[in-house]
Amino acid sequence: MNVTSIHAFAEKVALITDGTNAVGRAVCMQLALNGAYVIVGLPEPNPEGHGLIEDLSALGTHVNTCVWDPFALDGPKALIDQAVSFFGRLDLLINCLKIDAPSNLKNGDIDRQIIEGSLTSTLSVITEAIPYLEQRPRPRILNVISNALIGDLAQTAGNYGIVGLTKTLPAKLPPKFRVNAVNVLSRATTAGSLDPAPVREDGIAAPDDVARTVLFLLSGEAVAINGQLIEII
Repeated sequence: MNVTSIHAFAEKVALITDGTNAVGRAVCMQLALNGAYVIVGLPEPNPEGHGLIEDLSALGTHVNTCVWDPFALDGPKALIDQAVSFFGRLDLLINCLKIDAPSNLKNGDIDRQIIEGSLTSTLSVITEAIPYLEQRPRPRILNVISNALIGDLAQTAGNYGIVGLTKTLPAKLPPKFRVNAVNVLSRATTAGSLDPAPVREDGIAAPDDVARTVLFLLSGEAVAINGQLIEII
């Protein structure tokens, strides 16, 4: 990424919906390093930043947090209302929610919670954020999903829904919007279809690699990319 693109993040307000997972944390750090004002979503039931807020503050960045419930009907609205209250605006929305359904549910209810927590929550967060994003000159929405958990049908269903949403939204929004997605793959999802040499030994893309791809798609370098899914291994 060239210097022009890096400086383009200066004073941008970025909301990362989940800073409690490795990818969300890496995205927060990369955006902060490149001058963005970072707002970190901490989803229930375990809203712990695990030192992220301290690390971001140590960089000298403006960082705020929003505890929210992705399973609640008013959770997405509460998240966006909190986020906008800090700076009065929103430039970048990064959806990277990792759903952990409550352990006391039955299998069918767990599947429903995972799908609703991923797809429905992502759609609702985007819907609530659009009125604020469209006030900005170069609004960006980036959805991060993962097919690393092979056999998790509920998560896969939610992911396919988010991919469909990513591909559909650009036609519904003003031309200045850019909406893209990143899919984090594992070695198992690409077995037999890819030379294993480029795949990391642990079989899963490094969070920093995912974060750098996210930053590229949010930057001016990716202005011609819209409604696309980028797969990372």
